Amino acid sequence: LKKEIDAIKSLGVDIKTGVRVGRDIPFKEIREAFNAVYIATGADKSWTLDIPGEELPGVVDSISFLCDVQMGKKVDLGKNVAVVGGGNAAIDAARTAKRLGAQSVTIVYRRLRDDMPADPEEIHQAEQEGIAIKLLAAPVEVAGQNNRACALRCRQLTLKEFDKSGRRSPKPVDDTTFDIPADTVISAISQEADLAFLEDSGVELKKSAVKADERTHATSQEGIFAGGDAVSGPWTVIGAIGAGIGAAQSIDRYLGGNGEIPSDLDEISIPIPPADVDNIAETPREAMPVLQVAKRTIHAEVELGFSREAAVAEAHRCLRCDSKS
Repeated sequence: LKKEIDAIKSLGVDIKTGVRVGRDIPFKEIREAFNAVYIATGADKSWTLDIPGEELPGVVDSISFLCDVQMGKKVDLGKNVAVVGGGNAAIDAARTAKRLGAQSVTIVYRRLRDDMPADPEEIHQAEQEGIAIKLLAAPVEVAGQNNRACALRCRQLTLKEFDKSGRRSPKPVDDTTFDIPADTVISAISQEADLAFLEDSGVELKKSAVKADERTHATSQEGIFAGGDAVSGPWTVIGAIGAGIGAAQSIDRYLGGNGEIPSDLDEISIPIPPADVDNIAETPREAMPVLQVAKRTIHAEVELGFSREAAVAEAHRCLRCDSKS
């Protein structure tokens, strides 16, 4: 990461850290100082659980929790931890809590395992580490004792008719309330962009995101562009990278350039696919070696990487590097 940052700085990019737009500097001041502005703040504002007891000490959102751990701050979780959500943030929070010494970590998710948006391998590794997953359940209250969270009160759910997402909608089952012991409750249901700094800027918003043209990434205000999670909501890293590239091209055109990004890809020769491509036997993916569960400390790398032989074997599975399938 440091090498990539240094490479960016070497191009003449000035990076100002520890500055929060809207608090330390008004967005208006930035807009007046530059000919073009790209908004790519990400989605770092966690949704609240919106249940009684959420204000109790011991209730925290996954983004704040993971940030504190990464910054080396002391985090007191207690013995039991409950994590609400089924995405990668929930899995990250649960596995981190386990590494910090929590005796019991339970993930609460309102649908089935196959519906969890988290990476299946991440879910598998979490279970390998002793993390329990309570499916078809939703929190209804954070119970407290001595002015601190002591349990997450949940209700059992059942799946009914299909909703707009194409999945069956979870509905509560009467008289099925139960408690999960929890000294700490971590909310990881979703995130959105914190766009308070855009108030009075004239930039049009769509719900909790910036409204931008899908092709040009231009917003409703001339010279202001936006992309990544600030526009799409929580998505993928590669999606954010793609948006950044597209926005850079649009900004270059806006400033009078041709929008072309120098690349060395033209020097790569892509072979013609074999005529009998449909007859090629499928080869299973190489299994990624992982660190033993007992050795997984807070900053230990779990995925150990392929050996040279495994990497070559995995690369040979590729039929054509420019395939869009």
